[in-house]
Amino acid sequence: MKAVATKEAEELELLVTTVMGTILGPEHPDRLANVAALASIYNGQGRKNKAEELEAHVMVMRRKTLGPNHPDVLTSMANLESALWAQGRWKEGEKLDVQVIRWKQGRLFWDRSILTTLISMWNLAHTWEAQDRKVDNKRWFFGLIGGHSLTTSE
Repeated sequence: MKAVATKEAEELELLVTTVMGTILGPEHPDRLANVAALASIYNGQGRKNKAEELEAHVMVMRRKTLGPNHPDVLTSMANLESALWAQGRWKEGEKLDVQVIRWKQGRLFWDRSILTTLISMWNLAHTWEAQDRKVDNKRWFFGLIGGHSLTTSE
């Protein structure tokens, strides 16, 4: 039953994405949100490479149309990191995590993105853990808030 539901979801999302691309254009933010949703469906189906391909496309297009510091670009970077992580490509994902956290670092506690900042920090710590890298979590967290570098002991 689940396989049928995900196949139906994929078909519907493909249709919506195609129609939105025709009406709004391929780089429209709403269409890119649908492409990201399609990537999520592919990820759920175990089609990790296709999910990564779409997440990378969304990130590049959002960066081009919205600018490098737009929150949707950062969300795309986090989504791509998750796609890479799911494939065991932690080093590549780590680079994206660090970029997202550094951007958010200056905004920590000053805007509504505190939750997403903490999630990004958790993702990075989880990536380090998967690589058996040791982290002094308290020192790292408070160093991050204070603007110090993102490092671990390897």
